[in-house]
Amino acid sequence: MAYHLKKVVISGATGTIGVALTNLFTSEGVDCVLLNMPGITNPKAYSHPERITFIDCLLTDYSSLMQIPTDCDAFIHLSWAGTFGPNRDDTTLQVQNIKGVMDALDLAKRMGCKAFVGAGSQAEYGKGVESEDRPLMPVTGYGMAKLAAGQLGKLKASQIGIRFNWIRIFSVYGPFSGAGSLTQYIVSTLLKGESPKLTKCEQIWDFLYTEDAVRAIAAVADKGLDGKTYELGSGVTGTIRSFVEPIPQWLGINLPIEFGALEYPPNQIMKMCAHVDELKKDTGWAPTVSFEEGIRKVAASLK
Repeated sequence: MAYHLKKVVISGATGTIGVALTNLFTSEGVDCVLLNMPGITNPKAYSHPERITFIDCLLTDYSSLMQIPTDCDAFIHLSWAGTFGPNRDDTTLQVQNIKGVMDALDLAKRMGCKAFVGAGSQAEYGKGVESEDRPLMPVTGYGMAKLAAGQLGKLKASQIGIRFNWIRIFSVYGPFSGAGSLTQYIVSTLLKGESPKLTKCEQIWDFLYTEDAVRAIAAVADKGLDGKTYELGSGVTGTIRSFVEPIPQWLGINLPIEFGALEYPPNQIMKMCAHVDELKKDTGWAPTVSFEEGIRKVAASLK
């Protein structure tokens, strides 16, 4: 699609979503400025490196950056420390993340940006994600910090005159997702000639392919309505079992998935479905990749 944006800033662009988002923008003629941790950027991951300016910096360096472009249109903030394991409840680390959003907004202003998009999480709902009225009741430090960052970010953005959007991301999957993700585990295990061992998989879920996810983020950066928070998922729901049970057949592998081999973990969320009507209405976005097509792409990347 044609974007009004000419140059965007992306923080934390070395992850799966960040790389795909950068490649989407640059393939559409949008220049990117990437703020990444020193020593971890792999220019070969990007399809159009000639359209990218790389700036090595830590989240804590944003306030001291001096040699920066000042003709940028939008800032997309993906960078976040402590997303897995015990670090999710590291209060010191999570407070630093909140400050990182504040510093990113100041940096966005200095770089000339008119819009700021922050990556939130379904973790902001905690167990409330199972309810239609969506009460915000996070249970992890990570979810609490994401919620605080989104709310304070909206306030600060209004004070400094930048359009602000927050995107609560649900279950995004695709090639190069983490090895511990459900789809990566199932496909890689089947390709090794083994049967995946899962819970009963009765949870009602929503899966969104990476390419669809980054198109949505780009659309919000381009035309999101000021101050709005959007949920990001496919809007297509079903039990996890109904999604994943056909995977062996799709891959031509005659092995069963062992449902019920594992117990549900403590505090398992049993319903997590994104409401995407507002996202579609405001931006014109819609997902295009079916779950079957996405799984075949995951398998192709692993082969």
